[in-house]
Amino acid sequence: MLEELGYRPSTTVLSVRAATAGEDAAVMAALQCPADLPILFIERLRTDGGSPLIYSLEAVPRSFLPQDLPHDRFASSLNDLLALQYHRPRMSTASISAVMLPAPVGRAIGWTRRDPWLLITETCFTEDGAPVLYARLYHRGDALSYNFSRR
Repeated sequence: MLEELGYRPSTTVLSVRAATAGEDAAVMAALQCPADLPILFIERLRTDGGSPLIYSLEAVPRSFLPQDLPHDRFASSLNDLLALQYHRPRMSTASISAVMLPAPVGRAIGWTRRDPWLLITETCFTEDGAPVLYARLYHRGDALSYNFSRR
């Protein structure tokens, strides 16, 4: 998507950490899972020429991804990584809202401007309806826009 808009994006993996779903009530609800389910939390930043475009925090059940993935593999498509274990997302539900980038995130990525960002909160599902990915995607509001059609 970013390339189609004329950007030359690069992805930096800020962190990959293992925890349990109980750490985040929204993750538990979206993934419809128990509090003790092992989850990988993947934090990434997509930039163009060093300028932030998208900050993402994604949560995936640990068993849905190959074991012992090197940290840099998370810079690629999570959908492709999920497909390696036969859990490719086929559909999703999402909501979008204008928000300010959380201050700790802004500090971590070096963003000091007080511009609104578009927060897309998305849950992805497999073809059989199983939830496999929960994401909070912050898109820079002055750099990205979206068009919707409703039927």
